[in-house]
Amino acid sequence: MRLGYRCRGGAVYEPAEDTWQTVEAAEEAAGRRVRVCVELGAGRGVVAETVCRARAPYTVIADIDPCALEEGRRLIDARSDAVQGDNASWIRRAAHTLIVFNTPYLPDPCTAVEELQWCGGLREALRLLTLAAGSGCRLVVTFSSLSGSLHGFLEYAAWLGYRLLGLRSRRMFFETLYTATLDAGGPRVEDPPRARRNRGGDQPRHGGENRGEHGG
Repeated sequence: MRLGYRCRGGAVYEPAEDTWQTVEAAEEAAGRRVRVCVELGAGRGVVAETVCRARAPYTVIADIDPCALEEGRRLIDARSDAVQGDNASWIRRAAHTLIVFNTPYLPDPCTAVEELQWCGGLREALRLLTLAAGSGCRLVVTFSSLSGSLHGFLEYAAWLGYRLLGLRSRRMFFETLYTATLDAGGPRVEDPPRARRNRGGDQPRHGGENRGEHGG
């Protein structure tokens, strides 16, 4: 693979609080009917390695960042593949599929390839909702309150026909980390709501730190 630059050590996002919150939600979301488990924005492939390979017959790690895929090559075998792709745009069928996406940290757009791991935030979470709507998949999506509104995200998901299965939240010093688990349904026909950018940080709907999942 010719990248035009060399992947340097430390160029891929290291696992942190958002990673482990995503892992916990993915473990609960992976039911018996899951045949394919996809980790989008996989980075070092923590979800794929700890959850997908144990709970699904087939695992796919995907990232738009070629350096992240270099890190994930160690996971490729007869039951696992790697894809360089933009969000979920490359997924054709998603029935019986669990898609896990711990979105890039910052809401701002990026121009350099080296910046892809940091940028996207709620914008990429909303793109995933749009791309996977009506597919029959299950989603686990993590994003920071720094990148946008939890209320806007849930409102848009409901308009697209998603059913909220669970919501986790963790308060940090300057942000709240949200992880939502959703089942995809059919799209609606009304005009979509506009997911609002959040300047001051959303508060969790149910308050507290890492409140776990609730019935949807």
